[in-house]
Amino acid sequence: MSRQENDTNASGRRMGALYQEHLMLDANFGRGLNGVAVPQSYGDGRGELEAFDEGAALCDLSGMYVRLMSGACAPSFARTAFAGTDLRVGSCSFEAVLTGDGAVTSVPLLARTGDSEYAVCDLSQRCEALEAWLGFLAQVSQRGVTPFEGIVREDVDDRMTPLLLWGRAAERTLTDYVPNSSGLPAPGCVCACALDGRIHVLAMAPDLGARPAYLMLVPSNQARVLWRSLLSFEEVHPVGTEALHQRLLRDLPWAGLLRGSDRISLDDQQLQNYGLVRQTNDFVGARGLRP
Repeated sequence: MSRQENDTNASGRRMGALYQEHLMLDANFGRGLNGVAVPQSYGDGRGELEAFDEGAALCDLSGMYVRLMSGACAPSFARTAFAGTDLRVGSCSFEAVLTGDGAVTSVPLLARTGDSEYAVCDLSQRCEALEAWLGFLAQVSQRGVTPFEGIVREDVDDRMTPLLLWGRAAERTLTDYVPNSSGLPAPGCVCACALDGRIHVLAMAPDLGARPAYLMLVPSNQARVLWRSLLSFEEVHPVGTEALHQRLLRDLPWAGLLRGSDRISLDDQQLQNYGLVRQTNDFVGARGLRP
C-alpha cells in the first residue's frame, strides 16, 4: 500500500488500500467510517442486492472499527464489557455493549482469537461511542485498584484491510484457496487462514442469516492481490455499502437500532431474544436491565 493510498485525496477523504481498484470498477464513493472513502455502489448499482443470493458479494469494509485486545486481563475485561456469549477460544458472536444503566452503546462482533486475545469489529455508526466507552472501562479504578490495567487495545486500521465475502457461493469460492473446507472457520468461529498458502488472514464466520459469510482481516499490502483474485470468480461481485446495509437490515433484526446516535433502550427480554446478552449478571449494565 502506497503512502498516498493511506492518506487523503483531493476532497479530503482518506483512501484505503483498494481505492484505485474501486476507481477502475466505476465506484460511487461516499464518506464511510473514520472518514475513509468507501464505495456506496458500483456503476448504477444494479444487481448488487441479488449478489448475496445468486453468488457472493465482496465488500471492502475499510474504515470499519477494528481493535485487537490482548493481555492477561483480556478475558475478564471481555466478560465485563461484552454482554453476550462467554466465548471459547476460536468462536465469535455479536454482543451488546451496555452502559451502567442498561442502554445499548453498540453491538460489535467479538471474536476470541486466543486464551488472552480478542478482536472487536463494529461496522455501525456507533463505533466512536463504543471506543470511548471501552476506553473508559479499561481505565476504571476501584479503591485504588485498576482491574484491567495492562490490557492492550490495538488499532490495526493502518495495516489490515477488512473484506467481507457473503452469499450463497462464499464458502465454495474460498475453498479454492485452502486444501479443504476444514481450513475455513465454521459458522460462529474464527481462525487464522493461509489463503493459497501465502496470504495470511484472520477469518471470522459471523451469523448473518442463512447465507455463509466470512469477514477477513487481510494485510493491506496483500489486499489488492486477494481482491482481484476473488473477483476473477464469475459468481463473485463487488458490492457497495448501500446494498450491504440493506442486506444487514434484512438479516439482522437489531441492525436498524444502531443507525444514528439516539439512546437505545431495550428491555432484557428483547436483548435475549436477539441473542445479544447472556442470562448471568456479570457484565456492565446487567443491574440496569434487571433491577
